[in-house]
Amino acid sequence: MQIYIACLASYNQGILHGSWIEPTSDIEELTAEVAKVIDTSPAEGAEEHAIHDYDGFPDLGEYPSLQSICDFVEMVEGSDFDADIVSAVVDEFPNDKGTAQHVLDENYGIHDNFQAYADEFADEMMACNDLGGGEWIKQYFDYDKHAEALSYDFIQIEVKGGVLIAPNQ
Repeated sequence: MQIYIACLASYNQGILHGSWIEPTSDIEELTAEVAKVIDTSPAEGAEEHAIHDYDGFPDLGEYPSLQSICDFVEMVEGSDFDADIVSAVVDEFPNDKGTAQHVLDENYGIHDNFQAYADEFADEMMACNDLGGGEWIKQYFDYDKHAEALSYDFIQIEVKGGVLIAPNQ
């Protein structure tokens, strides 16, 4: 995961000056890395930066707070998923860190699609009852309607490898 920090004073003078950095979840480290870019600028009076590119991050725009970058890194470090999947979740809830964190913490994994998850869920429910393993009841069960009704209770996010499914809060 990297971000490209650009010096705005240099950029405004037609000079491309910046650096790719790998931020950590430590705000002081990130602030020091940004300061290095500004301090080495060929432009006089350089004091502002922008983020001109992301690699492995959601697009947080040109002027996100450094804390929001650190927060994202912390989410990736605390997740069982890679940065691309965490990024997809954050993109889905850009202004709601709590819901994004809920999806990462309380999910039911990645499935080919929601129908596959709903079918697996229904089969597990039927197998758990005292109806002889539930096999005979499957011929009477409408899997499509079950998936449709169930879908209202879940968050579904398209990620690489399928759909990440988590319960609504």
